[in-house]
Amino acid sequence: MTAAAMALFASIMFQEDPRDRIELRDQTSLRGQYLGCGRDGSLLWGTGGRTRSIEPETVRSLFFSGGGSSPAGPGDERIHFVHGGFLTGTVERFKAGRFSIRTSIGMLEVDRKHVESISFSSVSRAVSEERLPKKGLDRLIFSPSTGGKAVVWSGKLLEIGEEEIRMSIWEAPRLTEDLEKTTPRAKPVEIRFAPALPLESPPPGLFSKIRFRNGDRVVGTLFLSGKDRLNLFSHILGRISIPVGQVESLGFIREARTTWMRVLVCDRSGIREMDRAGKVHWSYKNKVQYSQGAERLENGNVLITSGATGQVIEVGPGGGIVWRLSGLANPYDAHRLPNGNTLVAEYGGHRVSEFDPRKKRVWSFSRVQQPTSVQRLPNGNTLIGSITGIIEVDPDGKRTWKARLKRVKPWRARRLENGNTLICDRDLGQVVEIERSGREVWKMTGLGRPHSALRTENGRTLILEQSQNRIIEVDSSRRILHQIDGLDYPMAISIY
Repeated sequence: MTAAAMALFASIMFQEDPRDRIELRDQTSLRGQYLGCGRDGSLLWGTGGRTRSIEPETVRSLFFSGGGSSPAGPGDERIHFVHGGFLTGTVERFKAGRFSIRTSIGMLEVDRKHVESISFSSVSRAVSEERLPKKGLDRLIFSPSTGGKAVVWSGKLLEIGEEEIRMSIWEAPRLTEDLEKTTPRAKPVEIRFAPALPLESPPPGLFSKIRFRNGDRVVGTLFLSGKDRLNLFSHILGRISIPVGQVESLGFIREARTTWMRVLVCDRSGIREMDRAGKVHWSYKNKVQYSQGAERLENGNVLITSGATGQVIEVGPGGGIVWRLSGLANPYDAHRLPNGNTLVAEYGGHRVSEFDPRKKRVWSFSRVQQPTSVQRLPNGNTLIGSITGIIEVDPDGKRTWKARLKRVKPWRARRLENGNTLICDRDLGQVVEIERSGREVWKMTGLGRPHSALRTENGRTLILEQSQNRIIEVDSSRRILHQIDGLDYPMAISIY
């Protein structure tokens, strides 16, 4: 075979499959072409010259072929919504509680209560010390050109026009009455809005979560569509029509949101389920104090590790134990897999194992010291975090990757959607994101014994600070945007 022929053969063998791909909840996948959405909400799928209907309840994700990601530019405006999701565009006008926003899918009208914040440009590190908004007040944030803390106006946003932003200032020094101020639109970097309380729960049902190629995300109900457009009804945006060429993927979820609404906290008191305001909605306290892990399952139950009893238990909403795995050596982390099996990291047993529903050990890896976290990856490999390092192993137990760490003492780790790994370093008080090469791409330091760190779908990072007894939510520039205080020596968190 000539060199030219070999090169052609290699290009054919290793090129990506150009077809669309559906990943089903039973862990199978299909290659073919998205042909639209039927009147009954089913997906129309073409493969092998035939068309079939696929029920959306059976679909985890649909990935569209063609084109690559095209992230929004640093100077683009971005509108963040209360229940997660965001759109890149231009705020043409805000007045009387309504936004007019020009986006790639057309002009949209959005009610003020649905908007969490607007970023007018990339936010510099100069505003990383900006404090949390006071309740009931909007915040207009300016980034100082010479560094230092941000300049902030607090009050009520009145109007956004083509040239200016007008605000009623409620906290100006030495003023006893409201004062209206205006600023050129080009000067602020961000507006954060006071949440409309009580915070409304997102609508329940089956919704489509759309991820654009530029990173934008919206949620809505998919209805009758052709192969070139996705027609959606959104409780925030109304009826919208999105060109398929702008869409990277589509998934199905049970609530109209793309961010966390509840958090499970493991601390001295047991397991508590809290909302974003810190209100407790559910708790379980039977021999699970100082648990190192709990997660909400799709069936509504909670999977809990109990190091004190050497068990992993599944607890129903009423507090009854519906499944129990005993005889474990100080289990730290456990996750229910799509196939119904349970993946467990045994800190005291120096191993990671997978158990089937009948509690039979069907896979294990024991060449690890004191594992603290475990995650089954989409490629079938397993990511293991321990006090000695972060590794990835394949189903045969062969190590395929080890994190190259500098000045990081790992505690727990999570593989992110972008392929990077988020590492929690409790001893040095930092959370670090690294690429596969080991290069650091994001870091937050000065934390109080961080025990858990999670990356949310809107790009923010949720961090559990044990010594501060709190959870903080930070953006990419490390600003604290939200926090829950009053925890009791917390050990771990999970969100949904």
